[in-house]
Amino acid sequence: NCLNRPDFLIPDASIPLTQFLYPLGSPLIRPGFITNISARQGIPLDPDGIIKVAFSVTPLRYRAYQGSGAWVEDGSDGGLLSTLPVLKGICSEVACGGATLNLSQAEDVNGEAEY
Repeated sequence: NCLNRPDFLIPDASIPLTQFLYPLGSPLIRPGFITNISARQGIPLDPDGIIKVAFSVTPLRYRAYQGSGAWVEDGSDGGLLSTLPVLKGICSEVACGGATLNLSQAEDVNGEAEY
């Protein structure tokens, strides 16, 4: 991104999922998970002239049961989600207002993860 670092806010970064509600075919979709994206001048545009903003979501650590057990830091989420969460920017030619989060749970897996 031309060595620029965009600024943004995550108003509520915690997503407690206490039941199996969001399987792969019916993901959790949270519009506005990221807000106030401010991209500096010179940011690349896609072929349609829309500002190009991408987010990488990387697991930092997980543990088998919420609040108990040791944290494991092996670059995975311990299988809690069926795929990595996806953040898609909502952008126009002049600005990016925010990003929508999509994630799907894996069946029969308990625990917590940090990304």
